Amino acid sequence: MQTETGTGTHITKAKVLGPDGNPWQAERGYDVFDIPHVLTFDSILNNAWRTYSDGGHDDAIRNDAEFADAMTRDPHLMRLLREREDAVISMKWHLETDDERNPQHKAVKDGVTACLNLTPRLQTMLRYLSKAVFIGRYGAQLDYQWQIIDVPDPQNPRQRIPTRAPAILMHNPLHGDKILHHHDRTPYVKVMSSRAEDIPRAQITLAPKSKGVDLVGSLRAKFILHQHEVVDAPFDKPERGEGIFGVGIRSMVYWVSWLRKELMASILEYCERMGLGLRIWYFDPSNPNSKAAVESAAKLETNRTNLIVPRHINAQGKTAEAVEFVETGSNGAMFLRDIMNDFKADIELLVIGQTLSSGTEGSGLGGTGVAGMHADTKHKIITLDANNLAETLTMDWVKPVLGWMYPRFRGMPLRWVFETSSPNQAEQIDGVVKLYNIGVDFVKNEVRALSGMSDPQEGDETVSLAAQMQMQSAMQPQPVPGDGDSDGVPNEDMEPTEDDYAELMAMT
Repeated sequence: MQTETGTGTHITKAKVLGPDGNPWQAERGYDVFDIPHVLTFDSILNNAWRTYSDGGHDDAIRNDAEFADAMTRDPHLMRLLREREDAVISMKWHLETDDERNPQHKAVKDGVTACLNLTPRLQTMLRYLSKAVFIGRYGAQLDYQWQIIDVPDPQNPRQRIPTRAPAILMHNPLHGDKILHHHDRTPYVKVMSSRAEDIPRAQITLAPKSKGVDLVGSLRAKFILHQHEVVDAPFDKPERGEGIFGVGIRSMVYWVSWLRKELMASILEYCERMGLGLRIWYFDPSNPNSKAAVESAAKLETNRTNLIVPRHINAQGKTAEAVEFVETGSNGAMFLRDIMNDFKADIELLVIGQTLSSGTEGSGLGGTGVAGMHADTKHKIITLDANNLAETLTMDWVKPVLGWMYPRFRGMPLRWVFETSSPNQAEQIDGVVKLYNIGVDFVKNEVRALSGMSDPQEGDETVSLAAQMQMQSAMQPQPVPGDGDSDGVPNEDMEPTEDDYAELMAMT
């Protein structure tokens, strides 16, 4: 069915049900803010479709889409991004609620955690969602299936009951360049225009370069959409408006990467033409055919620098036609290489916050301190990545699962948390021990957090030095009055008194 609205043309195959169960259908407008974002520019692009410009927010896509794709095969850049991805997805994670002591909340948390752990290839999903750091946004399309699992009963947390859980059966990555947005912030996924009608329950929208499927209602709950940095565009750059939904490192390093490519091409060309030296071809100017013959021979050396120079026969009878090899220096190529390495260092500083490679340590005066500072900077970047991904997983995965699995606890605060640890964790623990020995007080939970361990909950079996000392004390013989050596026999080492002798004589 094709319907005409006052704000554009929409082709709707089937209405999508919203969270309230009613059909979702609305005309395109602007976002909910008092000053709509799309009106903060000097013009509105794609006003007929009510969509933002496709790709205009990313310098790499806007200037050279082919090179933007080639950047994904740059080993140096991909290694730096892999360091950030590996650091995040290798972290342990858990769900957290505001009231950890509430047994009902703890039961719900344990149930949702068990459901999430049923996800196949969970680390793979976290890895490709992390690619939003480079692209600017990335998605995961989810296929849910109800499964029965034994989890704690929120009404009686000490018991476990069979519970329906919306487990992910399969998931698939969704490249960030396929994700775009309407002026009212509704996301849509670009699809093949000729086959858009084959998608069931899809609300199809017309976009400038292709058709798209609106992610609305219950369909939106089947996608995780992760964003990197949210960037607003200047007033006179409306084509960059899509940046409000995520811009990645690709756009930031595009120009430097392009310059590196040009410098590398110049260096390789220099090495190819001059690296094996310069060839000087001599011909006999008195012979009309000599120059043509020498030029023909020189053309066979197509990748070399050849000079054709006339030379007369000298008095010693030396022939005029000859080839002379002259070695060339590499200073020019080394100069270009140094500039290229400077660009390389700039990319490293942007991506991981340091120029030391993984596993290396600074040397010389202050080397250890420099390495420590670099590690701290890199840790902050990775922590921000982890917290950003955790917020996305909370909104697009944890909350929907919570609402489907435990409708009564839909409003319960429940968050995905990555367990980040400081790079100088051992030093911090050592400092706590030293300060503790001189009488400084600490908050127990804060000290425990340095070890990466969680707080013990009710019913958990715990170990501690205080408990061991109490147990050892209970096993020792209890002293009695007058027992000097604590063997349970009082007054055994005391000298006898006159009363003791009198008592003994009376007994005999």
